[in-house]
Amino acid sequence: MDAPMIGFICIAIMLIMIAFRAPIALSMAVTGFVGFASIVAFQPAVAILDSAPFDALSNYSFSPIPMFILMGVFASKARMSQELFNGAKTLFGSWRGGMALAAVTSCGIFSAISGSSLATAASMSRVALPEMKRNGYSVSLATGTLAAGGTLGIMIPPSIALLLYALITEQSVGDMFIAGVIPGLLGLAFYCLAVAVTVWLFPHLATPGEKPP
Repeated sequence: MDAPMIGFICIAIMLIMIAFRAPIALSMAVTGFVGFASIVAFQPAVAILDSAPFDALSNYSFSPIPMFILMGVFASKARMSQELFNGAKTLFGSWRGGMALAAVTSCGIFSAISGSSLATAASMSRVALPEMKRNGYSVSLATGTLAAGGTLGIMIPPSIALLLYALITEQSVGDMFIAGVIPGLLGLAFYCLAVAVTVWLFPHLATPGEKPP
């Protein structure tokens, strides 16, 4: 059996294991070991299994990643996502589509805290999605806004994705973070513009909120 076919089979096995609620790390490790042993040989696969985990965990360059995750956990436990959304809602909530603008804005700020798109989307969805549904927003607009806003975590520094990219390409992490500032802010601005244009063209997707005191 050729290598591409072995790769497709291993990916299918991994997805099946994940579907049956096996831990993702275990699913990837098992299929990676089996696939490498099938393509190369069993003994080199055992050698990699013996040394690769220690090499990855002892690499100082990867140490910021758990710190970013810890920072995101602290922000979530401190209800910072709720406070960010409430603050942005005070600014934009009285406009038509203002809550969607508040969701995008708070996603951008939370991205600068957690460094992760998944953490941003998950945290802000728990806060903003029920609020927008309760105020008569279209589900498509609400979920699309949060999904798009979550992607800002890739670009706005500190970003885990930019950190990994810098390590893989052997570039300066600081330069990567600086390079992500302007594209991240442009993404935030254009997401807000997209929301404003959408609710202007399709007013039924969103309702204006109450003006704050």
